[in-house]
Amino acid sequence: MYLINGCSRSPPGVSALVCDITPWLRRLLIYTAYIENGHRGAALTRGFAPVFVAFPICLRGVFEMTFVVTENCIKCKYMDCVEVCPVDCFYEGDNMLVINPDECIDCGVCEPECPAEAIKPDSEPDLENWLKLNAEYSAAWPNITIKRDAPADAKTFDGVAGKLEQYFSANPGQGD
Repeated sequence: MYLINGCSRSPPGVSALVCDITPWLRRLLIYTAYIENGHRGAALTRGFAPVFVAFPICLRGVFEMTFVVTENCIKCKYMDCVEVCPVDCFYEGDNMLVINPDECIDCGVCEPECPAEAIKPDSEPDLENWLKLNAEYSAAWPNITIKRDAPADAKTFDGVAGKLEQYFSANPGQGD
C-alpha cells in the first residue's frame, strides 16, 4: 500500500488516498508526468496511452519509495537514464549522477536503462547512505536531462568495488 497525501489536485475534501500500485496506475503516473512536463509526444511514442488522465493525482510525494544512484555509477556515468526520466530528477556530478528523491515518482523507467546497474530502489537493504548522498548532491549539482557520451574508460570501472572512497568527486558536472 502507498499513501498519496497533501495532494493539491485531490478530489474536494480528500487529503489522503490509499491505493495499490497496479500496472495501469504506474503507466498513468508516467504518462501524466510526461504531460505535465510538456512531453506529450514522447509519452505517446513510448506507448503510454491517455486512458486515465482525468484521474486526479499528485505527482510530488506520491510514493514512500524512490530510486537512488549507487556506487557503480562513479566513473561510469552512463546517461541513458536521464533520457527516459519523465520528471527530470537526475543531477550531474563530475563523475557520477544522482537522483533527487523528492522529485522521483518511482516510475522505474530509469532502472533498466542503466548499463552499469547502478540505479536501485531505496527499499533494498543498506541503501540509506546512498539515499542521503543522492539527496545532498542533487541539491548542489546541476540538473541533467540530455544524454551525453559516457567517459571513454567507463567500461573499465564498471563493477569495480570501493569506488566511493577512491574516486568520488563532490564537484558538480556541467549539467544541461
